[in-house]
Amino acid sequence: MENKDDSDRRTMSVDLGGETRELPVRSDYTGDGQRDAAMETADGRVIIFSDTADNRTGAAGPDGKADEAWIVDKNTGRVVGSARRDPTTGQWVSGADTPA
Repeated sequence: MENKDDSDRRTMSVDLGGETRELPVRSDYTGDGQRDAAMETADGRVIIFSDTADNRTGAAGPDGKADEAWIVDKNTGRVVGSARRDPTTGQWVSGADTPA
């Protein structure tokens, strides 16, 4: 398996209900060796986005597009939800493939 280096990547594309946002990638929050993106919601939750697969080929490794997400309660630091992008439909579905 090829280990792609994401050191030059500065943003991650995240599809949020039909709107694509470019979020900065800064830290490896998930422990997979790749930098992740994060955003804070109005209700005080933080969403961590991880790029785990090439959406075009299905191969493991980043392609600059978010594949998994974890919702974290900012006050407690606990994961309160997760989602993954369905590769067939492109929609976010409940539950992540990898633990946070």
